Order: sequence, then structure tokens, then C-alpha cells
Amino acid sequence: MKHSLSVLFFLFPSFSLLLSDNTRPAPNYYFPSLHHLRYEVEDGITPNARPVRFGYDPKEFPEFSWRGYAIMSPAQPEVILSLAVGFPGPFHIVFRYITTTPLRPTQGWRHRGLVRARILVVDESGFHSCCDWSGQSKEVVFPASSSPAYLTVPGDGFSELFSLTPGKWIIRIRAEGLLLDYVVLLPSDYYEAPVLQEKITQPCTYTSTANRDANCLLYKHVAMDRLSSVLGSQGQFSSRRRRRSRQARVRRPTPDHPDMASLTGRQAQLQLNLRVSRPGPYILVLEYASEVDTVQNVNLIITGQSEIQIQARANIYSCQFSFLCRSVAVDGINRMAVFQLTHKAELLLQTSTASLLLYKVYAVPAEEFSMEYVDPKVLCVSIHGRFTEDSQYCVPSQYDRPSSALVLDAARDGRLSSHRVVPQQREIEEWRQRRQSGAGGFPLPGVQSEGVLLKSPQNEISFSARVEAPGRYVFVVHYCQPEHTTFPVEVRVEAGRTWTGFVNASFCPGVSCCRKVVIAERRIALDLPQQDLAISLKVPPRKTLTLDYILVVPDDSYTPDLLKEKPLDKSSDFTRQCEGQGFYIDPRTSSQFCQVSTRSLVAAYNDGALPCYCDKSGATGPTCNPVGGQCPCRPHVIGRQCTRCATGYYGFPYCKREWI
Repeated sequence: MKHSLSVLFFLFPSFSLLLSDNTRPAPNYYFPSLHHLRYEVEDGITPNARPVRFGYDPKEFPEFSWRGYAIMSPAQPEVILSLAVGFPGPFHIVFRYITTTPLRPTQGWRHRGLVRARILVVDESGFHSCCDWSGQSKEVVFPASSSPAYLTVPGDGFSELFSLTPGKWIIRIRAEGLLLDYVVLLPSDYYEAPVLQEKITQPCTYTSTANRDANCLLYKHVAMDRLSSVLGSQGQFSSRRRRRSRQARVRRPTPDHPDMASLTGRQAQLQLNLRVSRPGPYILVLEYASEVDTVQNVNLIITGQSEIQIQARANIYSCQFSFLCRSVAVDGINRMAVFQLTHKAELLLQTSTASLLLYKVYAVPAEEFSMEYVDPKVLCVSIHGRFTEDSQYCVPSQYDRPSSALVLDAARDGRLSSHRVVPQQREIEEWRQRRQSGAGGFPLPGVQSEGVLLKSPQNEISFSARVEAPGRYVFVVHYCQPEHTTFPVEVRVEAGRTWTGFVNASFCPGVSCCRKVVIAERRIALDLPQQDLAISLKVPPRKTLTLDYILVVPDDSYTPDLLKEKPLDKSSDFTRQCEGQGFYIDPRTSSQFCQVSTRSLVAAYNDGALPCYCDKSGATGPTCNPVGGQCPCRPHVIGRQCTRCATGYYGFPYCKREWI
């Protein structure tokens, strides 16, 4: 019975997962290696049904497995192995070998001892005679190697698949000048690695201690440049014990950070002069970084022309991210503090124990304030180790597109409102160039659509389309909106009846854009009595939105997951980084990524970890190595489960050397 894992991150019903670094199976269970479908060549037979002649000298073949290794020579040029296949292919076939052909001059250059061989793979019922080399026979070239090496068939620069169905198969090997240890069937689930889908949740950090090989989420805030603000670096620093003030001390954690005022405990206070365009109620937002791993408080005191003091505080959270953090000032009962500001106000930030780096203080008119100013949104999947808000190091994300959905591409199918002006066309072209380049000079291969910029006076776009059949449909809008807080986009759908609704175009700086559904009459599934339909979207004045496309999805094909980016596909990374040596992942030398990925793959393929089943006589205990499953064997006992004496020994389980 296979053991299910307690730490698996299921992302899709198809068992897409990526185990965490510290995932371990339960006691007496293990994760096998990718080479667990292994067949020992020394257990085969010759064409005349005799046992294979094999060696067992560790000096000739270091760290051979099981009983030994087959010696392929003129005296034994062919061996036959029986393979019991439990799951259907396709498979790669991997050999572990050493070449013994000596170096010799060939046509004026040094031949490097490569060995040409031929293998035949055929269903056991179709294997009739020693000379039948039809079927799935392949020529194999083994590069010279004086130490144990791996070869993936056919071994001439590309790998070829073997389609094997469950049952008994025969593999026949014809070669000379080889020592063969074992043969591995490598399932497509391993070398294609489709389950390696990682859900990225950690924000990116700029610290040197971060794992720079790990992916993370890069965030970005809504721009507040148009609002009144004051730089922390322009403030005057003083101590409560001393009346003399001095320019604020400026620090930058990295060369990419802006200048920020450094406030560090000990009764520190920073005086700032804040100017606003018009008197009225305002909410203050602090933008900062903090290298302290705890929540801190900063007191704020506002003094205007009336000399009336208004007090509030701001929570300062740990912030060593690749972006700055924001915090809104609150009153004594944790409500957003509203300040009645005149044209010029004096702002005093006081702290006795807190330590932070202050970049700016923004004043947002109370009627315009939204928590979106404080809550950042994902820009992209990136990597740790730098402070940045551009997409130079972004990894493109993908969204699902149901095969049954009708795709209305804005650039291809849309019609803009009739007012055309040259500046608008130039803005569209600039946006397209930024989108294709990733906004940082690094191409984003997943980006294909050009998009259409909707901005007054060209703030409306319309489509004409035809669905396969009348029925209920969900309209999914794919857009980018990196400039504003949320605003409604008017949507009109006509198909035998008229639906008037909206899309909430929330702040969306993401390089892969965002998705939202059209809502009309409090529903998202809209009845379309006829196949021909017309759709229009209209952006409010003084707002901008870039429309990529609209998905018209049959109601029975719609799921909320369509609005989410797919987990990061790590399969190509696994193939690129871990395929060397026939996907043999050595726990002593392989990267952490390859080892973690291997555990994920074998857990998915075997439906969890496997039981150790250590032999009670040959093993010294019931617990095996959680990686690979090797049981602790008595002296001179071999096998993963410790089931027999090593070659040259007898008397299991107390194996003794045979003296000849």
C-alpha cells in the first residue's frame, strides 16, 4: 500500500505540484530516484539461454549496483533482458556503462574508444529467434568513458522514445567493448515533468541572504506622483533633548534605492514641511523601507497655521522587499486619520524605539483615497536579490484559454471610436513597444497581443462576433491598467436582447495583465438569444486602459480559475538543469532544485512515497534512507532491501567470503 503525503501542494486536479525543500516522507517510507525502473544487465541471459557472464570488481567498475556488471566482449557479444512494464510509455532508455575499447589511430586522428552497439526492444510474444532484429531496433553509440557514465538511447545528440505498453518486453543488446551495469526505463512523466507547477507566493527581497535561484513575486504600487508629497530626505532631524536641528541623515540600502531619511530610535524626530494645493481633509500615507523584523510605530503630529496639533500614528512593518512599502496614518482607535490641512503644514514624525528609512509622505484628498494606494499589486514573477520596479527580470505568466471560448482580439477585431489623433496613435505604439520589450529591455516571450490603448477621445471600442449557438455566456476582459485605482468600464452586449453592465478595472501593472468578468444585472452569465452579438467597452474620461482581448466563454466552461494566472511552469528548467547523465540525480552533488523536483515527480508518479520493506534478516533496522530507499544492510549484504549476499559471499544473512 502506498503512503499519501501530508505536505503536497495541489494546484490542479491533475496532481500538479512542487514539493517544498523540507518535505520528508513518513518514517519507513521513501522517495525513489528517477531511475527506480531499473533492470540489472547481469540478471539477463545470453541468446542460448545461459546466465550472463559478469564481473564484480569495484576497481574495474566503481560503485556498480546489485551483483555486478555484464561484460560485453567477443566472448559474449549479446545479452537479453526481460522487462516487466507496469505503466504505459513512452519511455527513454538509459544505460549505465563503461567502455573498454582501447584508443587507436583511425584515419589520421585519435579514435576515442567509442562503441557502436545495437538494441532491439520488442514485445515478449513477438520475440522468436536470435536473429530477429526487426521491430524497434536502434543503433546506439556509447561515447568513450573510463568511469561510470549514463547514455540515453540513441545517444547521438537527441533522445528517441520507446512506446511500451504494460506487460512483458524483451530488450536485446549487441555490443563489444562495454561493461553494462543496468538499464533504466525513464517515463515521460519524468523527462517532460508536467507536474512541476510552482505556486509563487513569496515577495521578492533585495537582501543578499535571499535565495537568488528561487522565484518570487515583484509588486508595484499605484503611482502617487500627482499628489502632494514631501521627501523624507528634505526633512530636519533633531533629538527631543536638543533643540538644535540638522539635515536628515540619508541612507540607501542598495545603489538602486532612492535617498531615504534614516530614523533610528533614541528619541528621534523628523520635521517635514508639507504643502498641499488646496486646504481640506487629507489622509497621509508613508512610503518607507524597514530592516527590522517586527511591527513598529511612528507618531505623527501635524501643526498648521492655526497652531492646533493633530496626532496620529503609522504602523511600520518589516519591509526588505524589492519595492518600498506604504502605510496609512491612523487615529487612536485604528481608523484612518483625517487631517484638516491648510496650504502649508508642519509634520513631525517621532519615534523612541523604531528604526526605518522614510522615502516620502503623501497627502491624499480624503474623497479620493483608496486602500489601493497602500496595497501593491503583482507586477510579475521575478527573482530575489535586487531593488527594482521594472520588468527587466520578469518571468512571463500564462492564463488558461478554454478551447470552447471565442477570442475577440482588440488589435485585430476591435473598432475604436471615430476620433483619431496623431498623439493617441503615438501613445499606442509606445505602449506596444514597452509591452513587447518587457518595459526593461528584456523580451517577454509569452507576450503576443499588441493591445489597444483606450483613452479619451478614443475611449470606446466595439466588436461584432458570432457565437456557436445561443445560450449563456460569461465575458472575460483581459486588460492592463497601470495608472489608476479601480474605476468602472461601461460594457454593452447586444444579442437579441441588450445587457448593460460594467467591468471593475482595478489597478493592474502586471506584465501579463489581468482578467475581470463583465457584470450585468448582478450576474456574470448572460443569456444570448441569438448567435450574432455586438460588444462595446467605454472607458470614463481622464482614465486609461489597455485592452488585450475579450473571452466569450460558454457558461458550462467557465471557472474562476480563468481569472488567475497559471502556476509557474518549472518543467523546462528541470529539463535544462537536470537532464545531464540520463536524469540521474546524485543527492551528493545535484542542485537543490533538481532534488526537490525529483521528489515531486516520483511522488506524483507513484501516488506518494513508497514503503521501505527492509528485509528483516538482511537489514539492521526497518527504516530506510528517505531518498532512494536504501535499507541499512548487514556486512556484505546487497540490494535496496538487503535481500542477498554480495557476489563472492555466502550464508545470508551472515555473509562470509567464498574461498576458492
